[in-house]
Amino acid sequence: MKPFSVAMWDFSWATRRSGNEAEYRDWERVLDELADRGYDCVRIDAFPHLIGSGPADSPVTTSVIGPQRKRFMWGNHIAVEIRPRHDLLGFVTACADRGIGVALSSWFIPDASDRRREVVTPDDFVRVWDETLRCLAEADLLDSVVWVDLCNEFPLDVWAPGAARQIFGHAFRRPVGVALRGLPWREIWAQRTQQYLTDAVGELKERWPGMRFCYSYHGLVGGQLRRLDSSAFDVAEVHCWLTDGALWNLWSLQVLPLLEVPMGAKLHAWRMAAVSRRRIERWVDSTLDPVMREWASWASVESLPLITSEGWGPTNYVDQTAIDAEWRWIRDVSELAVERAIDLGWIGICTNNFCQPHHRGMWTEVGWHRELTDEIRRAGTRRS
Repeated sequence: MKPFSVAMWDFSWATRRSGNEAEYRDWERVLDELADRGYDCVRIDAFPHLIGSGPADSPVTTSVIGPQRKRFMWGNHIAVEIRPRHDLLGFVTACADRGIGVALSSWFIPDASDRRREVVTPDDFVRVWDETLRCLAEADLLDSVVWVDLCNEFPLDVWAPGAARQIFGHAFRRPVGVALRGLPWREIWAQRTQQYLTDAVGELKERWPGMRFCYSYHGLVGGQLRRLDSSAFDVAEVHCWLTDGALWNLWSLQVLPLLEVPMGAKLHAWRMAAVSRRRIERWVDSTLDPVMREWASWASVESLPLITSEGWGPTNYVDQTAIDAEWRWIRDVSELAVERAIDLGWIGICTNNFCQPHHRGMWTEVGWHRELTDEIRRAGTRRS
């Protein structure tokens, strides 16, 4: 795999297409814009739980996706209707027409029928993903799939509630469980998690030879996951940010939008708009760099190509006003992190979490995106 740049469009690509949240209404236009900014790949929610048949029912033709939380920065904030199979095929076709690769993932967001309740065991992950890949294969679109992440940031309960219950029981019930996830796991939790990493990925690899599979990992439980056997994986997709550092969370006020506190996003943006590039460099050196080196060392031992589609600065962020400083510091972090990712051997590199049409302050910086994506692609020449 040659170095490539990747953007994350989560489930927004399908759910922000109407009303006041219609940034993705015209896929042809926004994908042209993505290509113009130099991105080689886009990671999306493929909604496998809606495309795959349930244990006792058929695939859905249409599905109503309820509104996300008021202060959550991604997805729809009014109920919307999507057509899972139709939309996935249309979007991947539009990507293929532009030479943009697609990474498939799922956040397993709830719909009106709560189909995600049926994705619990490793066999359930195999069932829904096998049918999703067959859907794409029948349309001759598999060549556009760069890798398949069976579940975003596994096994966090917000994205994998069924699996989290199977693994942890009630031990990680929110909100108290949020503080427990980074602590040492009980041995039984590790054993149960290992079954998903080995059984589901192994079975899908047998059914789809040549396709790359993994679960994406989050830094909150990264230390526990790095102790498990990931040899079934074909790539390592890890998400790491300054947010992984507790001190930075408090100092920067990032903790406020993470907890979705009223005015929290605005206070965080105002706080960081006044921070100098030199201060940013010190935080990257002290907080982000050690996390990146831990992941790079682990991926090297596991002999896995390393990819990050979400990363570097804050996890949660959103436009507040039109002032440039609100995004300037995130661009500073991105530049420093991308340089480190290249030096540490990353293959797939995002510029940051927010390379999406609905993050206007970041999306409009066309020249900046081109400079960073060009640097990522040149990494192959530097290494050779």
